[in-house]
Amino acid sequence: MLFKLLHRTRISLAFHLYVEPQGNRPRSMMVTSRWLESLLSGCIVAGRRPSSRMAEDMLFWPGATVELADDPCQAGEEVLDLLARNDELAAQRRSNIRNMLLHHDWRHRIRSMCGFFGLPVPSALDEDLGRVRALAEQFA
Repeated sequence: MLFKLLHRTRISLAFHLYVEPQGNRPRSMMVTSRWLESLLSGCIVAGRRPSSRMAEDMLFWPGATVELADDPCQAGEEVLDLLARNDELAAQRRSNIRNMLLHHDWRHRIRSMCGFFGLPVPSALDEDLGRVRALAEQFA
């Protein structure tokens, strides 16, 4: 259900966990599942990206995230400006889906773990990854 809702959403707001920390909320510069789910669904992720090696490694493609101004009024204007650029949004949505499929599908990690532990890669895994790559190319 969440994925369907995100797929219909053009922009997803996401902020690292040091932005306005309140109460006992965790504080971290990690990339949470909200970022990944939003990107895979094709959302433009706007807000305040984590400043960490993890974020740099995971969100490496151009336009993966959009940094919004600290001033709420200015940030609102930036979001409205983004929404007015339909062709750019459509291209970035495709890029986000493609990059998520090519770099963050769990099957890539399972394949890497097989290599790390010296285990044979199951043929079904390679077949699945071939289908993931083919699906990703539909978003090129």
